[in-house]
Amino acid sequence: MAYYLGGIFTPLVVFFEGIQITDFIYGLTLLKIGLLGCSFYFFSSQMFKLARWKYLVLSLSYSLMSFVLAYSEIIMWLDALIYLPLVILGIHRIFDRKKPLLLFVSYSLLFVSNFYIAFMIGLFSVFYLLLQLILKPENYLKKSAQYLITLICSLGVSSVVLLPTFLDIKNNGEAWSAISTFKTADTGPWDLAIKNMIGVYDTTKFGSTPYIFVGLWTLILCLFFFMTKKVALKEKIGYGSLLFLLIVSFYVEPLNLFWHGMHSPAMFLFRFSFLFSFVLILLAGYGWVKLESTDYSKIVSIVFFLLGIFVWTKFITDQGKYDYLYTMSFVWSVLFLLIYLLFAFLLFKKKWNFSWLICLFVCLIGIEMGLNGYGLVRGILLEWNYPARSYYAKDYPAIRKLVDQTKQSNKNFYRLENLTPVSANDAFNYGYSGVSQFSSIRNRRSAAYLNQLGFRSAGTNLNIRYANNTLLMDSLLGIKYNLSRQPIMKYGYEPIEKSGDFTLYKNDYALPLGYLTDKEVYSKKTSGTQVTLFNHLAEMNDDFFTVIPLKSIQKENLQETTEVINHTTIVSYKPYEKKKPMEITWQVKIPANKQAYLSLYPVDYKDLRYSNVEITVDGNTYKHSVVETGQYYTVGYYPKDTVVTIKASFTQKSGKRLVRLVEPDIALLDVGQFTTAVEK
Repeated sequence: MAYYLGGIFTPLVVFFEGIQITDFIYGLTLLKIGLLGCSFYFFSSQMFKLARWKYLVLSLSYSLMSFVLAYSEIIMWLDALIYLPLVILGIHRIFDRKKPLLLFVSYSLLFVSNFYIAFMIGLFSVFYLLLQLILKPENYLKKSAQYLITLICSLGVSSVVLLPTFLDIKNNGEAWSAISTFKTADTGPWDLAIKNMIGVYDTTKFGSTPYIFVGLWTLILCLFFFMTKKVALKEKIGYGSLLFLLIVSFYVEPLNLFWHGMHSPAMFLFRFSFLFSFVLILLAGYGWVKLESTDYSKIVSIVFFLLGIFVWTKFITDQGKYDYLYTMSFVWSVLFLLIYLLFAFLLFKKKWNFSWLICLFVCLIGIEMGLNGYGLVRGILLEWNYPARSYYAKDYPAIRKLVDQTKQSNKNFYRLENLTPVSANDAFNYGYSGVSQFSSIRNRRSAAYLNQLGFRSAGTNLNIRYANNTLLMDSLLGIKYNLSRQPIMKYGYEPIEKSGDFTLYKNDYALPLGYLTDKEVYSKKTSGTQVTLFNHLAEMNDDFFTVIPLKSIQKENLQETTEVINHTTIVSYKPYEKKKPMEITWQVKIPANKQAYLSLYPVDYKDLRYSNVEITVDGNTYKHSVVETGQYYTVGYYPKDTVVTIKASFTQKSGKRLVRLVEPDIALLDVGQFTTAVEK
């Protein structure tokens, strides 16, 4: 809750039905972006003596800056950005007017809304305060006690969220990331120049550079702040040092980690880069206050300086590293620089009607930020894909109906899982207890333990998936129901209801929420695998599983090679045609009263990051992500000896186009032993 749902806007969801959640998320995103603009408009109106239309320009730069749009999928971060201008304004209110209320409210809402981004803003506000102490020691030193009291009170109010969050993170497996390099990976000398062009999107996965674009006119004004003699040298050095600190933090890995709370971000890198953008807009405001008609020559110099930088980065630097800088981004950036130069000429020389010129200029600012937004949204579309609303909504009524039926039939705790889910977080969407989830804030110890017991949750445990399971774990975790579009072929599961394309299956062997046992359950011998744990709880000593080999009968677009490494047979599948799937068909005789699982164990999961596999068993096809699902794939329960045909179809979006596995085989669960253990 503290990370995802702490914002004051979350309760608005009460006005929406479950099927309308996608609409709510869309509307909430627009609302927050609008409030970003309102927040900065209020901030700039209090900080700068400018015409009101200029506040509008600055607020457009803030609300539509690249960070906001590139990371717009992470809407809980936007709350904190709403409070950033108010926090900085609150600092000035305390020291200039002795009014602590704005800072107290802003800090409190900031810390409650999202503690993660609040940490970055809180840290930045301290650096900003230190800067003000240096620039105006006579005003700020005397009133620092009031600031400290306000900060402590804000932390006290928000401790209802911060304290449990701190204890939860501390106790549940989170640790500081190790510093392995001095320079931040994948950064280069021209990153900031390129990211100040219109519509530049590289990635929001790994290997990205900071998103800092705030508009070219705003950038011009920021550079003017440092060029004009109307700003004191001490202020230039002070604010320049603050910018320099943020720039160095992009490139020096220890500082980069420091801003992230010493925890490496999993994609969506440089999450503090909005602070750099904020400082740019802040200095643009200060620069605009000083801008006069006699400064036109300086604007000309700045524009041609930026043109030179852009031309250099486009045509002279290594375009292999910056292949994401498309020609249209360069052309639009050059065009708008020249347009702003023309605007400055017309404004200062008063050649055109003043009001008409202002309206035109504000429209141009909107067009520029819109073009930048289009470039970023298009980049997200190509990299991540925006799913159609129907993908969520079309199956909602059917799933909702079946989930509600399980709630009406059960007063005690139970779990349910969807074998053909809409997303990893279906349990949250439909309000049932499950296993699968994606979450940046999670109990890593429990997820790691479940991974050890068979559920796929590797690395930092951001994900855990139900699909890689056996009947043992279904029983142990109280999985009483399964939902599925296809027949699930699992022993003990009986279909009880159908709605739309989905069937609800009930598990006759689901166990209760908890069991009384002894301290031996904590030993490595007992808790090492699901078999050892199940044996301990049932006071048995059975193997449960046996393994039989597979025999391939057909291969299509697949070249198979075999090698033996440390007494383990490794098979490699390589396609003849890269764009087509690799298919291999096996035939195996499943003995009577066995639950069968196909074992596909990758030599290295990293090589299969973008690999999917479709398992077809006697005409029924089941789709899986290899990395997310894990090793085992259900191929059915058979009460009699049965010859089964299994086909695996591998597809890869990118990567080596090579699948390396421990030689596939079939694991067989003896349902007689299983039933006896469950009863005991």
